[in-house]
Amino acid sequence: MLRLMSRSTDDNDLRRKRFLALFDACQALSASLVLSEVMELICTGVGKAFGLSYADIYEYSAERDELMVIWSFAPEHPAAAAGFVGTVYSLADHPAFRRAFDEGQVVEYQIDDDELVRTDPQLHEQMLGWGEKTIVEVGLRFGDTTIGLLSVGSTGEALRFDDEEKELLIAFATTAAIAIHNARLYRAIEEQAVRDGLTGLFNHRAFYERLAAELTRSRRYGHPVGLLMIDIDDFKGFNDRHGHLAGDEVLRAVARILVADLRREVDTACRYGGEEFAVILPDTPLGAGAVAERLRGRIAATTFAFGDNDVDTVTVSIGATTFPGPADTADALVVVADKALYAAKAAGKNRVVVAPGAG
Repeated sequence: MLRLMSRSTDDNDLRRKRFLALFDACQALSASLVLSEVMELICTGVGKAFGLSYADIYEYSAERDELMVIWSFAPEHPAAAAGFVGTVYSLADHPAFRRAFDEGQVVEYQIDDDELVRTDPQLHEQMLGWGEKTIVEVGLRFGDTTIGLLSVGSTGEALRFDDEEKELLIAFATTAAIAIHNARLYRAIEEQAVRDGLTGLFNHRAFYERLAAELTRSRRYGHPVGLLMIDIDDFKGFNDRHGHLAGDEVLRAVARILVADLRREVDTACRYGGEEFAVILPDTPLGAGAVAERLRGRIAATTFAFGDNDVDTVTVSIGATTFPGPADTADALVVVADKALYAAKAAGKNRVVVAPGAG
């Protein structure tokens, strides 16, 4: 139990508000098994409780001994936060992160800390570039394992966390780690029934469930959602030239390209049916059209080899749209993206068309 020390009425009122804000966040976390919502609740909960400028969740890879940003909350700079997702930090190169990860305690750095300048100049330069005054990090521990870090900070006035506030942050991080673990476990069980057998992507049913969930989240938090409808050009002709086994391998290869090029645990790639794919892009800073063009180029540049001398390439046409935009429901959004896809086909294939009115 946290020990309350003698303080002014204003200090105690502030701490009570912080405790209640985190308590509300914990209650919301216990009621959700949707991974994206869990991470959003963690970041918004801690950010609002302490009046922070941002909050980030890092996932740890034991194989590579590195941390990757998988979620970022910065209400004043949402585009910058979304762009930060996917950034990777090697623990070998960042003693500041290593310390927080290994010690299992709250680690606090101020912009003028000599220790930070000396031990992790790269992170200090990042703080200077982003205008950060304070960084506070705490390990996300599930049982005896640290699965990542919760990093929070301020770009306004420098913040100082006392021992009681650090205890409160550790308790919240423990709850957050449990919520992330449970959401991932639920997702793994759920995915067994919603995966396409050939490509391993989400199937048609799961696509609509995921799209509806992301639109609900978009309405709640104000984040945009991009949608891509992707069709392999002249796929029947490819099957006629090389056979259906080769066609199946192309479908699997296109699926691998989509997965490799998208943000892990953020974007969702689906096999919509036949040779058509769909991609859901929550809160993408580049815009749906830019992501679509990048995917189109990667697929067009890929050479497929069959047997000893049988090689070929394929191209895709892509229709892109966003929410909020020209449609306000999942079904209507698919119709809009499909019309853009048909326009890409009619314009000569191997191209991207962004629906009119899409952001």
